[in-house]
Amino acid sequence: MAKLHWTTVSGIGLAAALAAAVPGVASAQSAPAEEEADDASSGDIIVTARRKEERLQDVPVAVTALTGENLENYKVTTVGDIASFVPSMVVGRQVTGGSASIFLRGVGSSSLSAGFDQSVSFNIDGLAMSRGREIAFAQYDVASVEVLKGPQALYFGRNTTGGLISIRTNNPGNELEVKGKVGYGFEAHEKYAEAVLSGPISDSFGARLALRWNDARGSLLNTGGPATDPATGLTRAPQSKYRDPSETLSGRLTLQYEPTDQISISLKGGYTHYEDDGAGNLYERKCGAGRTTPFPTSGFANPFADCKADGRSDHSASNPAFVENFRYARDGKTFTDLDSYFAVLAMDFETGVFDISSITGWARFKQIDYNDFVGSVRNVSVSQLAEFEQFSQELRIASDFDGPINVTTGMYLSSSEFVFNTDSHNINFGFDPVRRTWVSFSRDNGFDAKSFSIFGQMSWKILPQLELSGGGRLSYDKRDSFQQSRPTAATAANGAFPQNRRFEDNFDDSDFSPEVTLSWKPSDEATIYAAYKRGYKSGGFNLSQTITAGATLRAGQFKSETAEGFELGAHAAILDRQLRLNAAIYDFDYDDLQVQFYEPVTAGQVVSNAGTLNTKGFEVDFNFEPRNLDGLSFRGAYAYNKAKYQNFIGQCFGGQTPAQGCNLLPNAAGTVFNGQLYSGRIAPKAPKHSWKLGGSYEADFGGLKGSISLDVAHTSKYNYTDALIPEAVQKGFTRLDGSITLGSSEDVWKLSLIGRNLTNEFIVTSANEFPFTGGTGAGTAAGVKSDINTVVERPREIALELSFAF
Repeated sequence: MAKLHWTTVSGIGLAAALAAAVPGVASAQSAPAEEEADDASSGDIIVTARRKEERLQDVPVAVTALTGENLENYKVTTVGDIASFVPSMVVGRQVTGGSASIFLRGVGSSSLSAGFDQSVSFNIDGLAMSRGREIAFAQYDVASVEVLKGPQALYFGRNTTGGLISIRTNNPGNELEVKGKVGYGFEAHEKYAEAVLSGPISDSFGARLALRWNDARGSLLNTGGPATDPATGLTRAPQSKYRDPSETLSGRLTLQYEPTDQISISLKGGYTHYEDDGAGNLYERKCGAGRTTPFPTSGFANPFADCKADGRSDHSASNPAFVENFRYARDGKTFTDLDSYFAVLAMDFETGVFDISSITGWARFKQIDYNDFVGSVRNVSVSQLAEFEQFSQELRIASDFDGPINVTTGMYLSSSEFVFNTDSHNINFGFDPVRRTWVSFSRDNGFDAKSFSIFGQMSWKILPQLELSGGGRLSYDKRDSFQQSRPTAATAANGAFPQNRRFEDNFDDSDFSPEVTLSWKPSDEATIYAAYKRGYKSGGFNLSQTITAGATLRAGQFKSETAEGFELGAHAAILDRQLRLNAAIYDFDYDDLQVQFYEPVTAGQVVSNAGTLNTKGFEVDFNFEPRNLDGLSFRGAYAYNKAKYQNFIGQCFGGQTPAQGCNLLPNAAGTVFNGQLYSGRIAPKAPKHSWKLGGSYEADFGGLKGSISLDVAHTSKYNYTDALIPEAVQKGFTRLDGSITLGSSEDVWKLSLIGRNLTNEFIVTSANEFPFTGGTGAGTAAGVKSDINTVVERPREIALELSFAF
């Protein structure tokens, strides 16, 4: 169980400070009721952190809430964009495995593992998703985004350990609504458009159709040139001057039926097609061991690469002859092709005594891609199929008694199927003229998963201002996984990677995750709470394991991940509701944290469970809207986080010597070591300090309305590799976002100039060791560190946007 340590003392200080602010809150209560209601309708942020609409200052949960207006002001269209609004959140893409890196408070899941569920998961319009590829889905016509921090067991279908991103899209309104926008991004030469048609069809039936399209040339430069791969003798050439072009086409239809005030039925369905030139084209090489010249790949030098994450890197298409009989490859060009579908049927019934809700969900995606890892000369590449389908059902019953005690209970079940197939060329065994292929490693993987849980919660108003709530979720998970190698290019390859070798793993586990919260409302405008929480994430089998002659079933298995600890927080609206404050202090232990390491010599993945990861820290944010300065507002947030490993011995990084710490887990002869000590070290992607400060000003003049917004954000340094390579450190950075708008006073049209990352920071969000550069093995005196493949966030973006609404 997690220990409070300094949390208790700091929590008492926080509670005392907010209690002292109560007189300021009370002044708002003395206002006439009608005036107070008007203020609430115009200023309060409404959240659904407990699966019901509540004011933010009433919710005993640590949550960062973003309104649709927040997102539109800064052209937020992806989950990665959301991270810049949430201190301590790091989000990035990857080439293979889960294809996502999502970390919150230093807790997340390896981006390279296809077998892991994400520690930070998604809930989109009630549909629980945890595969990670959701970060590529287009986000538009959004009502709100809520980032819930820490373990979540009770409210959102599935148990999570690190947090949850809840996205709610807009529903039909009571009036006809026609709106749209067109825009152009200058840096990436991006063209985009959105359209919404919404309104009532009858007194009880409404519909909303939302569409989005974008096409971007890209802004990351390709420095590659024509070359011949010395290993294969095949020529290669860059396929574009830019490495990050992309195109999205997406649509969503919502139908809502409300025959009475007590019945509401809505059906949402959507489709997204996304394509780009492959996530591998985002790689930027950082050289290992302080080198300023890239290390030769398998002995072959690359004259086109540099050693910086600076928006310049070399990538080339493969020769069409090279990809003959690569499954899923297309003419040698690198690409990502993703199609996703979803449907959610939500039904709510109010009986006067009980509120009953049902959410039936279906989701499916299919992604095929071909990526190259090592630049313009040597060809080390992979083609993949990732296909996922999930059906889920949630039923929830909540009482609405007049007395001090109320209860909520329900159940959740899901059934899913995942296929993840790979063809790759990592070691050159030559061309097989019989099979007509260069493929050196081929593998089929997948799982069938079933999850069932029941949950319940009881709340007791001990006093009108004091409430105790407690409950828990009992979960059962079953996952049947398989992994099978396929024939490859030559006899030598089949010796290194045995053909038709198959692993089957049947995993099942159960868990009870309790949650207890005591909340006190010193006034109608403040809540102070203390909570104990536990979270759980199912174990399973490593679908990204390299099947070598020495591979074993046991090596691919990983246990379930659990988290538990304490949180003390507060929400308040003070100074006559001009200043809104939110704060939280937390201390959580994550046991058997699921981690995965990249092994650059075999280009394989090694899975493990970390002993314990302890995260503790505090967060505070504010919004200030002074009434005597009409149109002016200020906002800010700060997060301190310390995420440190305990009781954990894990894999060394490539080329790490015993003198550099690779001195544990020796082989049978005691001559080679395979492990290093992680205990006492800060976990990856866990910045200690992060803050954000900004302001906006709106004014009407001459029949027009204008605004200006500016936000500055800073994040301190963090290591971005799972193996904590000393050189793999993202230095502290400061980024600037801003927007200027001018439009009609009736909001019929608006012209916006939007700037994101105006300081043009190249921010690394994930990385892995560069295959076949250095990495002579670990745990020997002859180690040579590999170069590192880093993935960077998008650099500076400047867009001009015209929107209209009728």
